[in-house]
Amino acid sequence: MSFTVDIIDELASSEYEKTCCKKALLCGIFFSGDRISKKESSVELKTENSASCAASILKKQFSAEPSVCEGVRAGRKYYRVLVDSRAVSVYLDRIDRDMADEEDGIRDIVGFRCPDCERAFLAGAFISSGTATDPYKRYSLELVAKNESRASRLSRILCSRDTYPSCVDRRGRIGLYYRGNEAIADMLSYMGANRASFAVINAYMTHAIKNDENRATNCVLKNIERSVSSTRRHIEAIEALKRSGRYESLEPELKYTAELRIAYDSATLSELAALHEPSISKSGLNKRLDRLLKLATE
Repeated sequence: MSFTVDIIDELASSEYEKTCCKKALLCGIFFSGDRISKKESSVELKTENSASCAASILKKQFSAEPSVCEGVRAGRKYYRVLVDSRAVSVYLDRIDRDMADEEDGIRDIVGFRCPDCERAFLAGAFISSGTATDPYKRYSLELVAKNESRASRLSRILCSRDTYPSCVDRRGRIGLYYRGNEAIADMLSYMGANRASFAVINAYMTHAIKNDENRATNCVLKNIERSVSSTRRHIEAIEALKRSGRYESLEPELKYTAELRIAYDSATLSELAALHEPSISKSGLNKRLDRLLKLATE
């Protein structure tokens, strides 16, 4: 949860100058929140910072006096923002009522008044219900809506940015998630979590560099293995010729190459070719060694 908490804290500390953006952020926070009663509204959040952010907006925009309660579930802390305010209740009642109308989208219901309202809403939705996995382990970002209707509306917002989330049922709630590093980095940057976005990009670059290094190392090791195996076969062929008594009858050039191969058993083919006097080409050396192999099997 640490990466999720880092994102939430970064989003909750973002400053919004316009009232419309602050209300969009608040609506996003309450998007997946639980209503306790008609008068009292609440939302359960993951960090104290995000709860303080929601309480601050409620106090400034609605002249309300919210309270923040701390609880523990399954060994983890959570924070619940409670507010007893007719203005807030009316505001949330209207949103709940409008959400029941399948025709209206979030933009119409919340009333986005400027280009920043959408990203503020998404930031609020993540603060309330978002999770993200440490990008050094795997790439995963998810927003959760409390029913299919809200999930559908949230999906429309996300798809309008040409980022198409997958969908999963979370015990009645609907999760909209991304698994690709590019989509996650883009979404985090759009919501205003630039530090988290850079963390995803850095993790991807680190993985790419490590993979390139591993591929290069594996390639070198395979080449060495092939070279060692080839050298072993050549030496075994030469020793077989010696045991059979045919070594002394070899052509001078083959005996010369065989002696160099025995003497310089760790040399590469290029190095071995250069040791010849006069030097020969690598292809010429290969022909001689192939002849030694063939003679040993006859």
